[in-house]
Amino acid sequence: MLKRVNAIAAGEYTSAFAVVVVAAMTGARAAEGMSALQWAGGLAAVAGTVAWAVMVRVWPMRARSQA
Repeated sequence: MLKRVNAIAAGEYTSAFAVVVVAAMTGARAAEGMSALQWAGGLAAVAGTVAWAVMVRVWPMRARSQA
């Protein structure tokens, strides 16, 4: 039981940390100036990490059999 709780917490904190890091990196590059293609890549990276964070929080874990 404790392993499952730790796994859930680790997944949530890791995904949240990834969103912050990717957004900060993209923002730093945007402040320096980016082309349209770089903007699209940055947007895709931020959207991907946000989608990962949502998936971790919304999708239920598979039930493990007790066999």
